Amino acid sequence: MDAAELIRQAIDQGADAIVGPDWVPEAMDPAFEAVVAANIPLIIYNAGGIDAADRLGAMN
Repeated sequence: MDAAELIRQAIDQGADAIVGPDWVPEAMDPAFEAVVAANIPLIIYNAGGIDAADRLGAMN
């Protein structure tokens, strides 16, 4: 199972917040965008700094 799928499962289970690395943005960004769309706080790390966080609507 890939990390993006685990994030989607966390959304479906009503996570209070999600924290994860954005090492492969083309694979992870759609899942992270879904987190933000679900109004779940998102914290990313190892992700290209504040520019990546701002692009996704995440905290860094």
